[in-house]
Formats: sequence, C-alpha cells, structure tokens
Amino acid sequence: MSRMRFALYLSGMMASRWLMSAIAAVTLIGLLDSLANASDIADRAAELGAGGATEYLFQRLPIIFDRVLLITILLAVVLTYVSLVRRREIVALTAAGLSSTAQVLLLTPVTLLLGLFSLLIVDALMPPAVRALQSWGAPGYVLDRLSQDMPLWLSDEGRIVRIAEREGPDSFGEIEIYDIGSAGGMAAVTYAEAAHWSEDGGWTLDGTEVVGLTPGAPEPAPRWRSDVTPDALDRLISEPRDLSLADMRDLRSLRGSGSRPSFAYDAWYYHRLTRPLAGLVLVMCCVPLMQRLGRGSNGDLAMIGCLALGFGYLIFDGVMISFAEAGASRPAWAVGFPIGLFALLGVYLNLGRERTR
Repeated sequence: MSRMRFALYLSGMMASRWLMSAIAAVTLIGLLDSLANASDIADRAAELGAGGATEYLFQRLPIIFDRVLLITILLAVVLTYVSLVRRREIVALTAAGLSSTAQVLLLTPVTLLLGLFSLLIVDALMPPAVRALQSWGAPGYVLDRLSQDMPLWLSDEGRIVRIAEREGPDSFGEIEIYDIGSAGGMAAVTYAEAAHWSEDGGWTLDGTEVVGLTPGAPEPAPRWRSDVTPDALDRLISEPRDLSLADMRDLRSLRGSGSRPSFAYDAWYYHRLTRPLAGLVLVMCCVPLMQRLGRGSNGDLAMIGCLALGFGYLIFDGVMISFAEAGASRPAWAVGFPIGLFALLGVYLNLGRERTR
C-alpha cells in the first residue's frame, strides 16, 4: 500500500471522527446550556412566540463550536488511533515503514484543513449569532454592557464622545460629547440623557445641556450627526473573541475609540488565526503517545494520556490569553508560547518513539 493510500485512509478516518465529535459535542453542550437557562429562555420565548427557544439554541451553536474547536480535533485524533489500536492496525502501519513522525506528516494536511474549515465557519457564523442573541436579550447576552465605570469612548470628527449606558438596540443613555476647538482644547461639552438612532442617519438627542468652555458656547443641539451606526457601536461593545477577524483587525488598529485597549483585540486576532496550528500541535503530541501506550493494550490508557495532555494545553492556553487580554503579556508571545512549547514536546515524543523502534 503506497503512502498516498495510507494518507487517504488515515485522513478519512480522522475527518469522519472529527465530524462525529463536532456534532456530538456541540449538540450535547447546546442542550445542557438550554436546560441550564430554561427559565430565562422561557420568559423571553413567551415574547417571541413558540420559536424563541429553538432560535436561542440555533444561535448558540456557532458560539459553542468556537469554544470546543480544539476539543473536537483532539477527540478526532484520539478516536482514530483507538480504532487503529483495537484493530491491530498500528502494527501494520509500523511494519509498512510508517513511523510516528511519518504518520504525523500524513495527518498534517487533513488537520490543517479541518482547522481552517472550522475557522471559516466560526468567522462567518459566530458574529451575527452573537448580535442576534444580544438583540434578543438572551441569558449572558444582555444589551447593557456599559456603565459609569466602564464607558465607551469614541473619536468622531473632531469630537470625543463618552457613552455610559445601553438602553436598547438603537438607543444609548448618559451621553457626553466633547467638542474640540481649533487650538486643540475643549470648546464645549454637550450632556444628553439619551440618544436614538434615526433611519435618515445620525442620532436624536434627548435632554441636552451644553456647557461652554470658551466664549460663545453653542446652543443645545437636538442631533448628533455622525456616521457611527448602532452596528458599529455593537462591535465596539462586544467581547473581542465574539467578533470576526475583519472586525478585530479594524479595531486593533483603531486608536481613540472603544471600551477595550487595542492589545485585547490583538490577542484574540492572533489566537483565532493560530487555531489550525494549535490543532496540529495536539496531533503531534497524541500520535506518539497513542503508539507508545496503546500497543499491547486496548488503547484506554493511551486515550486517557492524550486527553490529559490536550486539556493541559487548553488550560495553559487559556491562562496565557487571559494574561494577554489584561495587558500582562505581549499578545503574540502569549498566543505563540503554548503552541511552541507543546510543539517541542511533540517533537521530543516523536523522536523518543523513533529511538525505541
């Protein structure tokens, strides 16, 4: 059997088990999530009709898939090799001259393709799902993520705008608009109780009061004319990991606007881009472990070892991305270090397997 046929055989096994793992994990966690929030969902579903609960479940699926992406790849490679061990096919692969390193190389294309396919699904489906859950008022996705302690700041055409309250999908409260004078200082401050988006563009202000800081202060304006739309404000308010790559790229280069620093967007931008590589690192570590622990047994010990190693990676990766999001570490370093460390571990395990052949 040629290497190409071995590659197709292993890739087909892994792809089918990845699909089964993804469907099972997303469905199970989605159902458990719905049960945990059943009372809140029922209250909201009563307002939206019989399809409300179903809508919540389907809108949550892309988000759950994003959270379990690496777990599905881990389960796929583990289940693939458990099948090989139990059918005594590991011996056949070794007898055909396929070392653990060669098997990793054969699985590299399918692993990267699965990771890239998953990334595209998450990037296309998750951001609109999050916005739908926010507008629906779903549990964990309340509209008001702003406060006096954590306001949203905007730089808008010679003005600095501060927003401290979210009242609805198209309305905000506690608005402060700072007009910048020609000399670069504050010329006036406009306070507004609320701002409502108008279909013809711009925001209608309620309860306005103007405090002039230079002679000739303007009269209270009933409108805040701006190109900033409710959708744009939603993106600024949303958690960085819930945005698309394009939005994260735009916001990471945006200065003077947002409720989070640019390095928070940097961290999640690099994190999502590197998920295919992270999946490949898990494959590098699991293949030699499955062969070392699985031969002569039914594969259960090898499966436990791989799952422990994989979840260890996920915990370490989560700690590092939290450091990056808080500004305690450089984003590229925080994202790359776990991948590099476990890649070295995978190389060590494969070389150790080569020496014991």
